[in-house]
Amino acid sequence: MVFGYTEPKCVPYGKITLKDVLQAISKHQEDPEFWTPKKISSEFKLDPGLTEKVLHHFRTFVLIIPKDYKRTQITQETLKNTALTAPITLKQPVSSDNEDESITSKEKS
Repeated sequence: MVFGYTEPKCVPYGKITLKDVLQAISKHQEDPEFWTPKKISSEFKLDPGLTEKVLHHFRTFVLIIPKDYKRTQITQETLKNTALTAPITLKQPVSSDNEDESITSKEKS
């Protein structure tokens, strides 16, 4: 069992297991010049166009734990200097004003 599912013994041409897709995405993230969509598609016997779209839209989770995690804030610069970088577009944290409004609206009800 992998990720809570039984992995098939035989995978049809053009299909890929969850374990293999995570491995392919990780390889591409670590070294995109070597692990191109074309190379990954030939390695796993996938459609090159679909492989390129998957690699463009999906990323593996990146966990960054600073050495002094209680005092250090993770900034855009910290993300840029890591070996595996997160996607360029990062969502800004939601301001606490919205949370206060939702709390006060619930209290009024």
